[in-house]
Order: sequence, then structure tokens, then C-alpha cells
Amino acid sequence: MIAVALTACASPAPGPEGPSPDRTSLSPHASLSPHATPKRYVALGSSYASGPEGSLTDRRCGRSDDNYPHQVAGLLRMNLVDVSCSGATTTDILQRAQPGAADAPQIDAVTVDTALVTLTVGGNNIDYMRRAMAWSCAAAGAVPNTRRCDPLAPPLPTADDLEALSDSLTRVVTEISDRAPNATVVVVDYPPLAVRGDFGCAALPLTYEQIAEVSVVLDHITEALADAASQVDAHVVEASRAGRAHGVCSPQPWLYGYHGPSPYHQNPEGKSAIARLVAETVGRAG
Repeated sequence: MIAVALTACASPAPGPEGPSPDRTSLSPHASLSPHATPKRYVALGSSYASGPEGSLTDRRCGRSDDNYPHQVAGLLRMNLVDVSCSGATTTDILQRAQPGAADAPQIDAVTVDTALVTLTVGGNNIDYMRRAMAWSCAAAGAVPNTRRCDPLAPPLPTADDLEALSDSLTRVVTEISDRAPNATVVVVDYPPLAVRGDFGCAALPLTYEQIAEVSVVLDHITEALADAASQVDAHVVEASRAGRAHGVCSPQPWLYGYHGPSPYHQNPEGKSAIARLVAETVGRAG
């Protein structure tokens, strides 16, 4: 069965700034034989897993070859099956092939011999990024109806929306557990754009009130992911906590700003930092 633990980061636990960006040695390597057959690792999720920036291995899904799943697979010497896909919701993981992007539901990649599954999803269920992008494009004066500017921000999620999100995430982790009962399951939540109470900057053209609302929505997603993980004793990597000092306006951001190549998604430093957190968590889980 899945190991029983809820964990966030490396031990000892990092401070608010998270792990040092120059850490390269990881304990999982010490126990690996160079002749061992790599174990199967399946990565599920949306754009915060697929890493839609850099050298893409799948343009339809915006899946890069340096996203955190690829880096985790390298650190742990595992055989990666990466089906993460930008824009994915929990429906695209469990029930359908994502329209225009995938050929099967992501869950089909999880098999009984899978040793590790990572999951980052939920934001698209309640328009987390779509809302932040709409507010940003209005503030930045971008051209409406372009890739970066849908000027109509969706309403904030209702209590029913949040309950539906929680239920759907629980169904996802339960199905993962049923299909791969011996796998280590790691739920990776979202690094914040900013910490509530921050003011924006040129890279984050949001008002104080909008940052607060974005932060509240992210808190709901973080809580829903942790609650779902607890249903199957999965591990949690709290990028939401480790990334508090690495918001868009910080001196060492883990995310691009609004005008970056992949707005409000992980930059190379963010991808590597999250990969280290995941690898360290898996190493402690054995």
C-alpha cells in the first residue's frame, strides 16, 4: 500500500525561502544500484506539472523536457511516463481524452507496476489562472482576445464549486491508489504568485485586492489537494509554503511574470526547486 505520511519538504524543514537553489546532492541516489532496472514513474496534472516553457516534448500539451517530472525522473533514475498537459482539469485525468491535446485520459497511464505517481491539478477546475490572467491583461492594457488577454474574468468560486473541486480531487487520488496500490503517491501543490498582503509590481500587474483574492483561491486549492491526499495517505509537497519567498515580485522568483514566456508558471529555477522537493520526499518515503 502507499506509505503513510504527509510531508512538505526536505528534512530538516526549510524556512520560508525553501531550499537553496544550488542544492544538487540528494539522498535517494545513495541507495540506487547502477545496474537496477528503472522503476515506472507516472506524472499527472496540468500546466504546473507540464511546464509549458522551454524545449517541448509535446506541443499540444505544452510539455517541456525540463519540467519537474523530468527532473525528478533524472534525480531518482526512474522511467518517466509524463502525461501532464496544460489546461487539464480533473475530468481530463479521469474521464476523457483532453480535447485537442491528448489521446486518452491521463489515468490510463497508471498501471499496477507503477512505483511513483505525482499529481498537480485543480487550478483549472475553478479558473485560478484564467482569473489572474484576465485581471492582469486589463491592468497591463494588452490587446483583448489574444492568447494572453481574455478580458472577462470568471467569478470567484462558490462554496459549491469548492466542494466539487474537493470531491473530484478525492476521486483522482482514490483511482490512482486503486490502479497502483504499491505506488508512492505525491501530490504537489501550487507555488504562490504572491503572499497575501503583498503589493504588485510590473511583473504582477494586480491590485492589492486582486492579489488577496488570488491568494484566497490558491488557499482553497491547497486545502483541497491536502484533504484529497489524506484520503489515501499520499505525500504532499507544499510548494505553496516553500515558494512563499519566491513569488513573482521577489528577488528570486520561481515563477515568470505576466510578460514572461509562460506567464505565472514556473521558470527554470522554480522547476528545479520543486523537483528537488519531490525527489527528497520520495527518498524519505523509501
